[in-house]
Amino acid sequence: MKIYLLNILTLSLCALAFFQCDAPLRWYVIVGILLLHAFFLFFAVKNVQLKFFLPYINSTKGQGALLTFDDGPLEGDTLHVAETLTKHGVKGLFFLIGERVEQQPEIVHKLVSLGHAVGNHSHTHPKNFPMLSTQKVVADIEMCGTALAPLTKQSPIPFRVPYGLTNPRIGRAVKRLGLLTLGWNLRSFDTMKKGSEVSKKLKTRIGKNSIVLLHDHSDFSKNNLDEFLQWAGQHEIKFADPHAFIHSI
Repeated sequence: MKIYLLNILTLSLCALAFFQCDAPLRWYVIVGILLLHAFFLFFAVKNVQLKFFLPYINSTKGQGALLTFDDGPLEGDTLHVAETLTKHGVKGLFFLIGERVEQQPEIVHKLVSLGHAVGNHSHTHPKNFPMLSTQKVVADIEMCGTALAPLTKQSPIPFRVPYGLTNPRIGRAVKRLGLLTLGWNLRSFDTMKKGSEVSKKLKTRIGKNSIVLLHDHSDFSKNNLDEFLQWAGQHEIKFADPHAFIHSI
């Protein structure tokens, strides 16, 4: 609905400019309006936090910091993260890729047995996910849900958009499936930075409302997570229980 209203507003402004402005000024104004329209849509696609195309949860609302890990399950990496979290009494939320779930269901069983929560991160995490039709987006998300269903009794299972990019088609798919869409408000960039740099960033920015975006396979998760959680315990950082948080939304 928002996109239609934006388009109507843009066309109305262009029509107003056409009839109210003299040539050649009218064409400069119209081009300017169209460029602003295109810029806003580009910004909205790249920033899911705007909630322009779909509902989006990006805060724990004071329940404590929530550590989320994308792109598993991965042999070795995912269980290392899960066991490190458990060692410190912290529960994480793992957004899993369906085809990897099918390949290694035992890892998901272990995650669930340790008390961690899982999420739907699409079935194939395709690079062209934002370009897919609504029907294909629905099918891909449903396939991941089908892979997860026999491995956990968790309900609901939240969804995280691959690459954090949204558009009207993804918005329609999320609405059609009635999904709880969970994002983040603290992006670690852990796949691009050294673990020590990520740890330093988290120590200065993590708070009671934080939803932290991390990845199972990053240098931070492999080499710095344990030290970070030890620091967090010493500084009495509160972590949210993902199950309780999901049910509170």
